[in-house]
Amino acid sequence: MLRPDIVHRAAWLAALSRPGRGISWIGWMFWAIDGTRQTAALLCQALIRTIQLPLCQADITLTQIPQGDSDTAFEARQDLAERLLQGRRAIGRDLDGILRDHVGTAGIALPGPRAVSNPFDTALIRIGADC
Repeated sequence: MLRPDIVHRAAWLAALSRPGRGISWIGWMFWAIDGTRQTAALLCQALIRTIQLPLCQADITLTQIPQGDSDTAFEARQDLAERLLQGRRAIGRDLDGILRDHVGTAGIALPGPRAVSNPFDTALIRIGADC
């Protein structure tokens, strides 16, 4: 016999899941609710790794982050934040402009700038087919 609460949770997880993605936050929540001491410890470790991942990728340790509200501490935190943002995709980035720059160097003509660039434009597909 299926328990209604398990069916409800499975429906939520299915609705919030995407192929190729990690467990959603609601999945972590369900895991924490139903978990044991061991699964709670695994959840805690996974959360710590997730939070520390951007710091590790930027080669920053927690001990490098200065405490206090002095000007030097503030400037040091700004420098560390800048290191964290290097190589990150900016949400408001001009993807159309970047695409035009790259295809322009390859000698490909795209439609005028009022049209939305299409990565499946025939000019790009022809070049891709020749490679």
